[in-house]
This record gives sequence, C-alpha cells and structure tokens, in this order.
Amino acid sequence: MGGHRTRRRRRLRPGKIITQVIVFLLLGAIVNVAVAWGCIAAWEWPFIDRFPAELRYLSDDELTWPRRVSEHWPAPHEAFTRPFTGGRATRFFGKIYESEDGHVRLIRTPATPLEEIDVQLLKRHLLFGIDLFDAGWPRRALGWECWEEQVVDETPSGQFQSHYVIVGHPSPTTWHIGLPPPNACPGFRGQDDDWKRLPLRPLWPGFIVNTLFYAIILWLLIPGPFVLRRVIRVKRGRCPQCGYDLRGQLPGAGCPECGWMRASGPTADRETV
Repeated sequence: MGGHRTRRRRRLRPGKIITQVIVFLLLGAIVNVAVAWGCIAAWEWPFIDRFPAELRYLSDDELTWPRRVSEHWPAPHEAFTRPFTGGRATRFFGKIYESEDGHVRLIRTPATPLEEIDVQLLKRHLLFGIDLFDAGWPRRALGWECWEEQVVDETPSGQFQSHYVIVGHPSPTTWHIGLPPPNACPGFRGQDDDWKRLPLRPLWPGFIVNTLFYAIILWLLIPGPFVLRRVIRVKRGRCPQCGYDLRGQLPGAGCPECGWMRASGPTADRETV
C-alpha cells in the first residue's frame, strides 16, 4: 500500500508582492540614472565659436533668469539652448560691461543707465551666468545647475585678472552642481568641459516616469517569461507549475504530480493492490 504525498498550495503573499515591487522600482531607478549618465557620455558639446545649427538663441521675450537671482545681478544679456538625444543644455549670460576702444560701459543693468565708467571701478563682478543641464530618456529625469560670477581681482603689480567663482545660490553643493566628470570612463576621458558633469538632482515627474518605465521593462525581462510560460501551460490544459497534463482531471482537483492546487494532507491518492 502506498501513497502519493501532496504539497501545499502556493499562495503569493502580499508581503512578497510588495517586496518584488520595491526591488523592481529600485532597479528601475538605478537603470534610470545609468541611462541619464550614458546620454551625457554620448553627447558632445559644441563650443560657442562653432555656432552649430542646433544651437538656438533665446529671443528677447525669453531672456529672463530661470531662477530668482541676487539683487546685484544684471538682467540677462544672452541665452542659448541646445537639445540633444537624451538631454538639453542651456546657458544664460548677464554682463555688467562691454569693452569698446578701451572704454568700458555698463549694459542692460536693471537700474543703472548706460554710462561710461572707469575700468578701475570694475574690481568685482563682471559676468554672470547660469548653466542648466537636463538628461534622461525617454523623459529628462536628472539635472544640475551651476551659478557663476566672473570676478576681477587686482594683482600686486597693478594688473587685473579675472576668474570664475561658483556662487552659493541656490547652493554650490554636489546635489545641485553634480559630480565632476569621471575622466577614467569611456565618453568622459579627456573631457575638461564642466558640461560633462554627472547630475544627481531628480527632475519631477520625469524621474518617476522613467523609473516606472524601466521597472516594467525589467519585470518583463526577468519574471515575465516565467509568467508567460504558466499562462501557456494553463491554456494547454497542463499544470502551470510542472507542466503535467491535467486533461481528464476533475476541475479543481489540482496536479497529482507536483501537488499544485491540491488540498493539504498526508495522503491524497491511494494505490489499489
């Protein structure tokens, strides 16, 4: 006398479902960041002296600072943007002066009229700029922004030297200005341009959309084929767990081979001697 032991019916617990959702969302977020950084590695920033066709200058109606700036900043003088596959780069300029025949005059300042001034007075801020960079696919999901001022300092010899400083508005932190270009990686090697910085700040709702997009793709690639196999087995009248032919079995009787959908118990079937 022998018996065929059965296994307990497997049920997908809510905790397991939640865990799978969290895992695939985290994987989707990781792929989302990797794709955005890959878009940065693949693109090439055209220097301004090339004036490529895809470099679009903003009209006067669009010439406004994208963020609220400090009171000593002038109105923006020039701005251009360049969209590319997987991102967009934008640069805004604001000038205090322009030089012409050795003279310096104020231009486009919000309160000061155009007037000739002595160059000795220009010992601080001359040029202001905001660089914005968005990257990601299919939506732009990560971005950085850098606020710079061109500062002129007088040397001990009486000459003037200019250099750029990153100002603290909104904040000169890695979260806002991104990570420096990893020169050791392909696509970044030999790139000294700060446009190759790696963004860390999420852009909503693009980051959410991309994360869901990649999470669904990963689910279709990893557990998706196994789910499809179970569906095909059920349509063919076979056990979705082991593939045993269930045709001829009573509805709801389960699988006598692996115990799928069978009631728990020490013995479900008995042999007749």
